[in-house]
Amino acid sequence: MRILFNNLIYSATLSADTVNANYPLTNLQNDSIKKIYKATQNSAVITITLSAASTVNSFYFGFTNATAAVLTLYNASDTLLRTVTLDATRGGATFATTYTVSYAKLTLAASEVVYLGGIGIGNNYKMPDPTNDIVLKPIDNTTRNYSDDGQLYINRVNILHQMDVTYSLEGVDTYNAIMAKWEALTHPAWVEPYEENTGIINPMFCDITMDDSPTQSWQYYTWAHNYREVR
Repeated sequence: MRILFNNLIYSATLSADTVNANYPLTNLQNDSIKKIYKATQNSAVITITLSAASTVNSFYFGFTNATAAVLTLYNASDTLLRTVTLDATRGGATFATTYTVSYAKLTLAASEVVYLGGIGIGNNYKMPDPTNDIVLKPIDNTTRNYSDDGQLYINRVNILHQMDVTYSLEGVDTYNAIMAKWEALTHPAWVEPYEENTGIINPMFCDITMDDSPTQSWQYYTWAHNYREVR
């Protein structure tokens, strides 16, 4: 499991070869991935200029109609460092660590005018292996009312998902490092449950909470994080 605690998109400068003024690029830096950037044609090239040369090993994206996506990473001398072909149906991936990245270009293509919701880019953190089975728990926020005669009045909304994950018997250094990253969060984070086989559960843009108190035995810690999908 990987978590992008430090998403470099929030401090980046964005530009593109095509922008619908009603759906600006700044929407990609919003905490709602349903607040979209939209192009004016079926393809777009988005340039993400990082605030400083950075280490990058992951890229995530959500709420898009793109059918093809290619990421290219460059250093300050405009040297191409890496090209990553992304599976648009899986929402991103972890790849080989790339150093001194100054900017990235995301090339998107769709069968109609292309749009995109959120972006995650940076150096994700490898979490300890969970000690429980990871299951997508559906959350149904649909409101339903029934008349005495059985008529249904419904305000239907799309199902959200949550993962409740337990980490057990980890050393104090690992525990403290993860708690520090979690406590410093000011935005939702991209969570990639299976970095080696993304199709099992795709990366999710999540609010991370901790409902249960951690426990400690002989300086080995057990705790649970809840990863709730946000849109």
